[in-house]
Amino acid sequence: MISRRSARVSFASRFLSLSLLVLGLPLSAVADDITFTVTAPTRPRVESTPNGDRIVVDGADWDVLREPGLPELPFRVVRVLLPQGTTADDISVTAADPRRVATGVRPAVVDPFVTSEGEIADPVASFSPDGTFPAARARLLGVGYLHGYAIASIAVYPFELNNGELNVFDRIDVAVATRVADTAPVVRERYREGFLDGMRERLSGMVVNPELIDSYTLGQIVVPKPHGGFQPTAFPALEGSPVDYLIITTDALAASYQVLADWKTDKGVPTVIRTVEYIAANARNGSDLSETVRNFVIEAYTKWGITYALVGADTDKVPARFAFSAFYDGGKDLPVDMYFGNLDGDWNADHDAVFGEFGVDDADLYAEVYVGRLPGRNPTEANVLINKVIDYERPVFRTYGRKILLLGEVLFPADYDPGDPISLNGADILDYIRQSYMTSPNLTVKPMYETPALFPGPPPAIALTKQGTIDSLNAGQNHVLHVGHGFRFNMSLGDASLVNGDADALVNGDRLANLYMLNCTAVAYTYECLAEHFLRNPNGGAVSCVGANDSAFPNASTYYMEEFYNLLLTDDVFHLGELFARSREPRTTFALMSDGVDLWTHYIYTCLGDPEMPLWSESVRVLSVSHPSNVNKGSNNITVTVLDGGTPVEGATVCLTKAEEDYEVGTTNASGQVTRSFRAETTGSIKVVVTGDNYKRYRATSPSAVPASICASRA
Repeated sequence: MISRRSARVSFASRFLSLSLLVLGLPLSAVADDITFTVTAPTRPRVESTPNGDRIVVDGADWDVLREPGLPELPFRVVRVLLPQGTTADDISVTAADPRRVATGVRPAVVDPFVTSEGEIADPVASFSPDGTFPAARARLLGVGYLHGYAIASIAVYPFELNNGELNVFDRIDVAVATRVADTAPVVRERYREGFLDGMRERLSGMVVNPELIDSYTLGQIVVPKPHGGFQPTAFPALEGSPVDYLIITTDALAASYQVLADWKTDKGVPTVIRTVEYIAANARNGSDLSETVRNFVIEAYTKWGITYALVGADTDKVPARFAFSAFYDGGKDLPVDMYFGNLDGDWNADHDAVFGEFGVDDADLYAEVYVGRLPGRNPTEANVLINKVIDYERPVFRTYGRKILLLGEVLFPADYDPGDPISLNGADILDYIRQSYMTSPNLTVKPMYETPALFPGPPPAIALTKQGTIDSLNAGQNHVLHVGHGFRFNMSLGDASLVNGDADALVNGDRLANLYMLNCTAVAYTYECLAEHFLRNPNGGAVSCVGANDSAFPNASTYYMEEFYNLLLTDDVFHLGELFARSREPRTTFALMSDGVDLWTHYIYTCLGDPEMPLWSESVRVLSVSHPSNVNKGSNNITVTVLDGGTPVEGATVCLTKAEEDYEVGTTNASGQVTRSFRAETTGSIKVVVTGDNYKRYRATSPSAVPASICASRA
């Protein structure tokens, strides 16, 4: 398994190298056509295996076609940014004459996908060695919108099988014809500092024509800062204060979630709560409550400029949207909370009773808003979930941030006994991730595998057992990755399963786990699932859970898990909801190809947790913060200096708050300093909160009348 995947690199790097390989004329838009050229690998070769001949190419830019029933052929997916206001109409392809690579080729055919429980998804395609495959050199997969930027995905096939011959087309020119789009995408109207620069950086790593980025005009409306503190409008509007974070809950739970809203606002993430009762009474009504809530999120995104949305209730209070996939088990309606953050279209283009149908409903697979859910059913449970988030963001045991626990079980055969031949080992998946992203000396990784002798390390694996896992969880683990068998109410751990009652009994206190479970349905949040028991445990357990709400297919789900930890540990993406959403993106083009395993995985992939919560990726450090001890009433320029052991900390967020009088947020420069103009109308305390990646939150209060001394406490 590791050898098959050894050529994988980061998403951004893959597409950067693609753009460097585009030859001939530069990418251009001529008469609204976007043109690009793909060149085939220079030295393809055929390797015989017991399962058939495989075509092997060099370079990390090539994927392998993995549609069950079809040959494994290298191909490439190209993402192209379209001019603003357009969509892709069609593509035209010009290819060089084919060059024969080999004869008598018996291509390896992709096996059916198998769930982690051993159930098989029937192939929907078949291959005949007599004839030509594939029929075309390129295929338009579809168009998606990310924050209003139109992205077309095109699959390019330089290899052809023709009656046992393998041919290669050394050069393929593709022209994407565009037309005016029938509908406009959802776009952020309010100007938010840093947003456009961030999108420019992200898109530069995704598309092959980044020069088109600056032709877009989005988010240009500058709303004057209102006089006073944080003053959002009741309903989203282009006036009042901007909002970063929307919490959607019920009237009965609103008081509990106000604690979390204040916690976020104080650190510079302005947060509001709107209840489903308020939304139903004030938002544009949809066909049901889920659509009405999504309509409100769209308004909050476009007018307030939100980045995060938390569903603060279980599904009996704030219902999930169900989307249909025909891929497996005769077709299923699957709960998809990403519906609330993927904002283009209505996911039901044919306006029937079924949402998310492939090729019919145009389900949006790119996230504008990062979404999570905390599944509390009452104020007591909500308080537990909220206090866990707060405790995680201000850890007492700071060194536990470096601890990672890997739990790997043999997947196939499902009834594995020591000595049996292994066809798929969860430990292979986890150890690939460990070797790729978890080798930093700042991390302490503990592998627990059902086959420890196969993984001598370092660090050496130890035997996976239920009791050993419980002991490790109780000792406190920041990140816990499980690849194995499971169901709604259990996760298998070699010799036995950990069940709901075991999750309830964990006593790891505030050394809380971020669980990523690659198993079947342990995050089935429309049931009383195992993940919810980890989260609702008031004495420990987990602060977040990511995993599948239905049957997971490990050969596909592995890519999502890999990208999640690549983003966290290599690319310094820290916020849970952003990690979750962006870990889908490298596979989104594949989800556009068919109602196959990747669309299914997009739908079942679930995040239970606070989407804004930053995850620790090493031991948590402490900030040294200095600011004036005396502040006059009236307007003041307040300079805050942030250091780490005498070294300036760049990029720390500083928030100054004084009730309804003023609210200022800034980011430290290379000298570790930020200066904000702040107006204090009366005597009283100004809250100073400083946060940074892998830094414990700093909080102090500075009285706003002279003479005064600072009264500081870390919280």
